[in-house]
Formats: sequence, C-alpha cells, structure tokens
Amino acid sequence: MTPFVYGPNKENLDRAIEVAEGMRSFGSTTLASIMAELYAKKGDLMQAEAAYGKDFMEGQLTGYASALAGYASFWNGKKTNLESAEKMALAAIGISPSTAGYRQVAATLYSDQGKTDKALEVYGPAFIRDFKVDAYNLTAYARFWSQKKLNLESAAEALEKAVGLAAGAAGTTDRMAIQNAAQLFVQLGKPERALQVFGPEFIKGRMDDPVILSSYARFWASRKTNLESALAAAEASVKLRDLSSLNAAVNWSVLATVYEALGRLEDARMAQEKAIATDMGGANTENFKSQLKKIQAEIEKRKK
Repeated sequence: MTPFVYGPNKENLDRAIEVAEGMRSFGSTTLASIMAELYAKKGDLMQAEAAYGKDFMEGQLTGYASALAGYASFWNGKKTNLESAEKMALAAIGISPSTAGYRQVAATLYSDQGKTDKALEVYGPAFIRDFKVDAYNLTAYARFWSQKKLNLESAAEALEKAVGLAAGAAGTTDRMAIQNAAQLFVQLGKPERALQVFGPEFIKGRMDDPVILSSYARFWASRKTNLESALAAAEASVKLRDLSSLNAAVNWSVLATVYEALGRLEDARMAQEKAIATDMGGANTENFKSQLKKIQAEIEKRKK
C-alpha cells in the first residue's frame, strides 16, 4: 500500500479517501468518522454526511438493537445471566419500540420466569393498540399468547386486525397472515371464523395461483373440513403446474392428502404415485413413498 500523510494536501486526501472507501464495508464507526473528516477537509460535506450522517447511524442502531435482542434470547435459552439478558432486551426495545420481535424476546424472557405481568407490559394489548403493527406480526402476537393460553381476548383482537390489514392483498406475507390467522382462530375455538377468513370466499379470487391453492388445500385437508373446496383447489393446482415444474410433485401429494381425507383412497394412491413420478430432484421422494405406504395399508385394511 502506498503510504500517505494525513493532511490537507489534495493528493494525500484523495488517496486517503480511496483507502477508506475500500474498507467501508466493515461498517466501522471510527472509519466512517475518518471518512467524513477527509471529505470535510475537501469541502465535500454532502459526501461527509453520506459516510457518517443520519442514515449511517440509524443503520448502526438497527444492527445494535438486533444484537442486543439476540444476546437476550441466547442467555434466556441457557437459563442463566438473566439479569443482563433482561437489561439488553429492554435496551433493544428502547432503540426500536415498534419492533415486535424485540418485544417478543423480552416477553418470552419474562414469561419463562413466570412474570406474566411484565410480559404483558412489553408485549400486551398496549403494544397492538399504540403501534402500527403489520398483519404478519399481529398473527405472531396472537400465536405467542395462544400458546401461553393467556391474554386471549387481545390475541383474538390482533387476529381480527391482521385479517383487516391483509384482506384483498396479494403479497405472500399477507396471504400467510390470513392462513396463520385461520389456524389461530381454530386454536382459540373459533373454527367458524377460520372458515370465514380462509374459506371458499378467500380462495375463489386466487384460483390461478398454484402455491396458494396447494397451501389452502393442505390446510383444510389436515383439519378434515371444508373438503370440497379443498379438493377444487388441489385439483386446480395440479392443472396449473407443468409436469416439469419443481413444485408439481408437491401439488400432487397435497391432492393425495385431500383425497385421503375424503376417503377416496384409490384416488389418493394414484395421486401419490404421480407425486413420486414427478419429483424431479428426488428431495421429497422418501416422504412421498412413506405416504403412499400408509395409503396402501389403509386400502388393504378396508378390504378385510
């Protein structure tokens, strides 16, 4: 590396900036401040701000908050160093109060210690009331409390908000939020609401998307309800998939699952065989064979 002298000489400044720019990816605060000083000496305050301005420091804060939450989660998992873990979890929330993930880390820490009141303080009704929480994180909130069998009224409220935000949206995250909400409505003892938000009305406007169709069919087949709609979705999904598609095999296997739930075992067997035949990469073949074996065993059982 060519040596240079830190000073006002233009040639030296240009070389210093070149070297610093080459190291910029390290994200060092010290390096960023040096770069800003170099640009300032050249009279280029715009570049100085780009190197060490608001965007840089906000990025540093975001990374720091994530590191704090990760630290808290790590030590909570080890059930030790909990005082420090709590302090860092709260610090992460202090940096980014609206980030649901940081609040869930703190709530998990408190809940694991039996401190439900504190968990509710950081990740309870006030959070979903006072902050703009997206549909996906609202369902995550509902799942957290559903699993704890606590704060269920607020969990149901969060699900309704999630459905309202995601309804009609085409994004994958929004679709997952709707499906997650339906699953959680079932867990909360509201299967009729699950059918309203993720039933025939939901799927009829999405009959051209094999991924959504297959996911929908699998969801209802596993619950052995809404099966006629699930069958229509599964059959549509395999028609939309080219046989050379990497996901064609999965769609056929889901169709087999729906047939099995309907008691149409011969149809289930043929669909599962089709899944095996179209599993291009072979990643799921063993699983498909296992499912086929189960179906064949049920067929033999019925013959007796």
